[in-house]
Formats: sequence, structure tokens, C-alpha cells
Amino acid sequence: MRTAIVTDGKYRSAIAAVRALGRAGYQVIVTQTRGDSSIEPPAFSSKYADGVWIEGSVTDKEYPDRLLKVIEGCDTPVLFPVGAGTLNVIAADKERFEKAAYFLVADKYVLDALNNKETVHERAADFGFRVPKEYEGEPDSYPVVIKPHCGEKLGLKAGDRYTVAKNAEEFKEKLAKMREYDPEPLVQEKVEGDGDPDRPQKTEPASWVFDLATEDGSILLEYLSTGDHGKLEDSQPGVWCSVSSYDFPRRAERFRSELETRTNGVPVTVGLFFDPMAAGGRWDSKTQRRIPAPGSALAALSEEERENLDWRKREELLRADALELLREQVRFF
Repeated sequence: MRTAIVTDGKYRSAIAAVRALGRAGYQVIVTQTRGDSSIEPPAFSSKYADGVWIEGSVTDKEYPDRLLKVIEGCDTPVLFPVGAGTLNVIAADKERFEKAAYFLVADKYVLDALNNKETVHERAADFGFRVPKEYEGEPDSYPVVIKPHCGEKLGLKAGDRYTVAKNAEEFKEKLAKMREYDPEPLVQEKVEGDGDPDRPQKTEPASWVFDLATEDGSILLEYLSTGDHGKLEDSQPGVWCSVSSYDFPRRAERFRSELETRTNGVPVTVGLFFDPMAAGGRWDSKTQRRIPAPGSALAALSEEERENLDWRKREELLRADALELLREQVRFF
């Protein structure tokens, strides 16, 4: 049985990796540095994994050797680095790690760019994405967000990777505290509001607009594809329900109760449907091609036509198929 090593078990994403690998038949080992976690990581309790503590912290100069010792105790395992610290350690010493394990990690300069919030901010602005205003020196308006260039790389917990200052007095105090981690932290405007105006917005019950609904209005459905705006970790109360979740019953109940508060208690039915973007077909790893779903608009095209298809047209066909597939599910609901 092939072995897979998942690092940094304290992160929730490590649990998903452990489950996926375990179900695929891998023997899974999860590592965690004692200096970076005060409690036993949840991933250690998985039925698919064996937990291994590594002494010290990811930031220790001895960490690469300590991690390699675990890796070399296995027969050329597959290595899944989860934390930014471990990713950077491996990227900085890829040649040595490649002799002991299989893994896919970008070069260090790429990781450094992606982990640097200022670089990502600049690139996003270059591509025309809306980004928050940045301040050099004292801001001219509040509130503002103060954050290091890469909090995870510094070993900070999620809640410590940014702080909000509501006025000039708070700004001076919180800037000084953040400088303990990063000598030149980023200062950006705190963007308030409901978010992207292209997304579904809160409206009055009389003017609700849903992606799909039955004629009598008894079934209301708002659908947001993961292909539209990226994966949403949480549904926004009363606005939309994400299809990306490990806990469908809880999400459905929350969405239902939120909708009922907007209908003055009138019962609302919420349907759970599989991701209609499955209409895009499946990826064939052998041929390195996507096989379109039977009956889809893409399947009706020849292989040559699919190869030469403009990505905008491909997206248009995928969305049309996805919407029809979703309508079909609603009809059977």
C-alpha cells in the first residue's frame, strides 16, 4: 500500500486531504509540529491516519531535517504539504526532498509572490479587479485593515493575521502591535457592504428574484456555481446557499430558516441538488482531455470542434447545459 504524508495537521484542510487519500486506499501519516499547536490536531483522530508529532516549530532551522526524517522512514511516499511554512521549506530545498518523496510544489519565487498580499494586490489591480485602497502613512479615512504581508508564513493564527482600526488612536496602537511581526505591514481601506454588486443582493420579499422557481412559488431555489465566484465557505444569511459544503443538512436548515424570516413565517422549501456544472463532463487523466457528459451541447460537437472552441463559447455552452440539468432536477424534486 502506498503511503501519503499530510503535513500541518492542525489545519482543517488537512482533514479533507486525509479523508480523500484514505478513501483512495493510501496509508496516511499526518504530521504536526508541537511548537505550533497546543492541542492534538483533529486529523490525528481520523480512522484513515496515524498522527506523528514533530518537535519544535516550522520556523526552526532544524525543521527540514526533522520532516525529512519522517519522510525517509517511509518508502518514497507522496508528500502533501498543507501549511505555507512547510511549502516554503520544501520549495527552498526541493532537490533534497525530491530524493525522498513525490510532491508537487511551485518554485520558491512563485510561492513568495503568491504569499505576499501586496504583490497579489498589485497583480489584481493590473488585471482590472477591484481592490481596496492602500495607504502609505496615516490613512485619510477609517476604518482600515492592518495586516502583514503573509501572516501564515509568520506562524500567526487566522484571527491574528489582520486587525481593524476604527480611528487614528486605534490605528497607531494596532500598527505598532502588527509591526512586531512585520516591520512594514499593509494598511488598506475596510470595504463595507454586501460585496460584489454582480452577486445576488438582499431585496424586499415582493421583488425576490430566484434562479429557478416553480410556477406556484412553493419551491424557491438560488444557485451559485463554484465556477462563478469561487468556493464560498459560508452561505450569506438569506442571500444564497452554497453548494460547496460537507454539512448539507445544517446549511439547508439555516437557509430555510433565514428565508422564512423574510416571508413572515410562511413555510419555505429548500431543495438540495448536485452541482449542475457536472454537465461539463469528467477529466480523463490518461488522455489528458475532458470527456463531455452524454447529451450535452459539447458532446454534440466533434473532437476537432471542441479542441478549437473559444473558451467564452465553451463557458456559454457549459452554463446552458448546467441550467437545463438544474431545471431537470427541480422538475423531479
